[in-house]
Amino acid sequence: MTDLPRRRVFLVLVAFSVLMGSIGARLVWYQALRGASLGEAAREERLWDRPVPARRGTIFDSTGQVLASTMPADRLEVDLSQVKEANDAELAQALAGPLQMNPQELLTTIKEGRQRKRVQIPIKRFLSPAQSAAVRAQHLPCKADAVCVYLTPEPRRVYPNGDFASQLLGFANWELDGTYGVERTYNREIGGKPGHARAEVDVSGRVIAIGQNQLDPPVDGNDVTLTIDAAVQRQVEQQLEAAVKSQNASGGTAIVMDARTGAIVALANRPSFDPNRFEQFDVELFSNPAVTQLYEPGSTFKVLTMAIGLETGAVTPNTIFYDSPGYIMIDKHRIANANNVSYGQETMSGILQHSSNLGSAFVARQTGADAFYGKLREFGIGQGTGIDLPGEEQGLVNWPDAPDWRPINLTTNAFGQGISVTPIQMVTAVAAVVNGGKLMRPYVVKEVRQDGRVVRQVEPRVVRQVISPQVSRQVTGMMTEVVDNVSYQYVGVSGYAVGSKSGTAQIPAKDGGYEGDDVTIGSMIGVGPAEDPRFVVYVKIDRPKKDPWGAHIAGPPTAEILKNLFTLYSIAPTRKEGRR
Repeated sequence: MTDLPRRRVFLVLVAFSVLMGSIGARLVWYQALRGASLGEAAREERLWDRPVPARRGTIFDSTGQVLASTMPADRLEVDLSQVKEANDAELAQALAGPLQMNPQELLTTIKEGRQRKRVQIPIKRFLSPAQSAAVRAQHLPCKADAVCVYLTPEPRRVYPNGDFASQLLGFANWELDGTYGVERTYNREIGGKPGHARAEVDVSGRVIAIGQNQLDPPVDGNDVTLTIDAAVQRQVEQQLEAAVKSQNASGGTAIVMDARTGAIVALANRPSFDPNRFEQFDVELFSNPAVTQLYEPGSTFKVLTMAIGLETGAVTPNTIFYDSPGYIMIDKHRIANANNVSYGQETMSGILQHSSNLGSAFVARQTGADAFYGKLREFGIGQGTGIDLPGEEQGLVNWPDAPDWRPINLTTNAFGQGISVTPIQMVTAVAAVVNGGKLMRPYVVKEVRQDGRVVRQVEPRVVRQVISPQVSRQVTGMMTEVVDNVSYQYVGVSGYAVGSKSGTAQIPAKDGGYEGDDVTIGSMIGVGPAEDPRFVVYVKIDRPKKDPWGAHIAGPPTAEILKNLFTLYSIAPTRKEGRR
């Protein structure tokens, strides 16, 4: 053998040794160093892993009526790797009947999935139990011993009354997360905790009975009971709807509060939305104007001004005010009553009956800025009420320590202009005026239950004492005189003593000043029965087109709501008939 062949053999042996050494090294690397991770990866490929949704808790009204519940449903998906392309049309035809879908549309969805090289494609969500059973009963053209259609539990949130109390309830989205309203505030308690299922499957995707299977069960959500009375809520919505429609208004809000506890008995807004079909509505409809909408309250605010004047001793019920010559000049601004009317000599009760801007300004100026705004803070103006609903605004107040504050602010704030509140702030503050002087924290959930057992009871909470019981009785009496002597035709309830104060407020323009005189927010606060106020009713109509005055447009629905409350809660009449 020559040297050349020997060298070739040697080189081949060396190359072979290097190759085998490299292979050996790789084997050592994979087996010794990466064996654990590769084994785990192989196991993961054989594992079926799915979340197991928790049952979302039920929402009840105060009488036990279901307002929101969770219904069983499934999500249907097709595994294209387990069905031959030639059988796509047959599969679409088999699924079309149970799903109540067009077979051609189904076939198009399947073909598009193949073109995009997708393996599992979603077909339909929220199948009813009957639809799922019908799918399971079909003979599906899957590959031999394979599963090509999966039904995964996907519970659906259902609101049986449609748009009933929609902004109060909010809704749970497709992932069953609470997004607005009570559903969002109490999402953790209502939503529960999802579980997890893991199972070992074969190459066809079938669960191996003797494999390593594991289930972490879900923890179902708690049920909540609201303070809302569905019977009252329904009537409030009907009254609000009728008022908004009759005035061709842009919207409105109505609230009923238990003045003694702060519990919200009804809360309605228009326009509203159906939470069962939330995806079909503008997102702007989801927020709750009762807690998120800022507006200038107008003359309803005079109730607070009078209460502050009496509480601080700046005026007494016997104080007399002369509004001659019918206007005042403040910071070079001319302030007058509505329609430039002059009332001459007025009592404090007369100021509320006439809804006198000049009289209210007098009370505020007698009180003084520090005392006036200090009491506004105590009434909760300019701060959140703490209601258990999301997105609450705090209001806008130009306080005396602000660099741009002027005496004109005190004057106009006295009659509800140049100051912004939310409807829930206004109701809460007036409730404090008439309930003996206690500012209550408003709330909409009264208890939380787990498996039928009460785990949390929400008790009424007094935030602070704002005015004395004596002043409370005085102002309530003045509000009653407003109805008996002025506005009985709009807000009076035969056989009952009720109090009220209307408001007709201009709307600030974006570029400063106010929109036209006929562009208003008309509102009415009603309380009753006046001898021992239990309910505060508030109706607000936004941008009415036919009549700008609050008493005319918000008074009648307020009266009907009060009348219904007296009947539903078996409150006996205190008067034989009429006003007295």
